[in-house]
Amino acid sequence: MKLINVDDIKGGEILARDILSEDFKVIMAEGTPVRSEYIDKLKSKGINEIHIRENTDDSVGLTVQEREYQVKITTIRNEISESARDKVKDLLRNHTYNNRGNLVEIVKEADKIITSILESDEMIEKIIDIRERSEDVYEHSINICTLSVLTALNLKIAISSIHHVGVGSILHDIGLNYLQNGYVNKPYEEMTNQEKVEYKKHPVYGSNSLRDETWFSNMGRNIILQHHERLDGTGFPMQLREMAFESQIVAVCDIFDEMVCGIGQKKVPVNEAFEYIESIRGVKIDKNIVDAFLCVAKNN
Repeated sequence: MKLINVDDIKGGEILARDILSEDFKVIMAEGTPVRSEYIDKLKSKGINEIHIRENTDDSVGLTVQEREYQVKITTIRNEISESARDKVKDLLRNHTYNNRGNLVEIVKEADKIITSILESDEMIEKIIDIRERSEDVYEHSINICTLSVLTALNLKIAISSIHHVGVGSILHDIGLNYLQNGYVNKPYEEMTNQEKVEYKKHPVYGSNSLRDETWFSNMGRNIILQHHERLDGTGFPMQLREMAFESQIVAVCDIFDEMVCGIGQKKVPVNEAFEYIESIRGVKIDKNIVDAFLCVAKNN
C-alpha cells in the first residue's frame, strides 16, 4: 500500500483503502480503479491523498502460506481501521453541533496517524499475536490507540510524538502475553495474591519484549512500562511519582476503557467512569491531559 497525492494520479491505480467523506460515508471503495478525471472531484471534497496498491501482482510467485499471511495482515489492518472509525463516529455523535467542525478535523488527523501506524508489518505481527491470545485485550488495545491519538491531537503535541503515542498505546498490554500462567480477564480483586504479583509485572514484560526492536521507539517503551503508574505513587510496577507526559495520555485512556469495558475489573456505567476520571484530575494524571481526554470523550 502506498499513500499518494491526488495530483499524482496517472489513471489506472487501484485503491488500497476506502475513501470516506467527513461523515464517514464511502465515496470510493477499496479495489476501485482510479481515473485521472477523479482528481478535481476528490479535491472538491477536501481529499488530497489516497492509498493505492503498489503492485496489483504482489501475490504472484508467493507460497500458499505467504498468501495466507498477506490476507491475514490485510484483514487485521482493515479491521483496526474500521474499529477506529466506529470509535470516532461514536465520539462525534456525542458532541454538540458547535464543536463538530473542530472534532472532524481532529478525526481526520487521527485516521492518518493510525493508518501510518498500521503500515508496519512488524506492528501488525505483534497485534496478531495479541489477538490470538485474547480478543478482549485486542479490542481494548484498538480503543486505547484511538482515544490516545485523539487526546494527543487535542493537546496539540508534535505529530511525530503522536505517532509514537499511537504505537505505544496499541501495544501497551502486550506484556499480558508473557504472564507465567497466561492471562484471564477477571477483576483484580478476584485474583489470588500470586496472580496479582504476576499481573503487576506485565508492563515490565511488555517493555522488555520490545527492547531489541529497532522499529520501536523509547517513547513507546516508556508508555508500555508506565501506563499503570500514577503521579501520586499508587500505581505499578515501580510506584513512580513522575511519568512521561505521553505515558499519562495512554494511562488516562486505559483507565477509562478498562472501567467501561470491564477489562481487569468489573464493568461500570460510562457516567461513573467519567466521574472517576474527573476525581483524579491533577492527582493521579496531569490535569491538562485529563481535560483534553474529557473534551474528546464526553459531551461539552
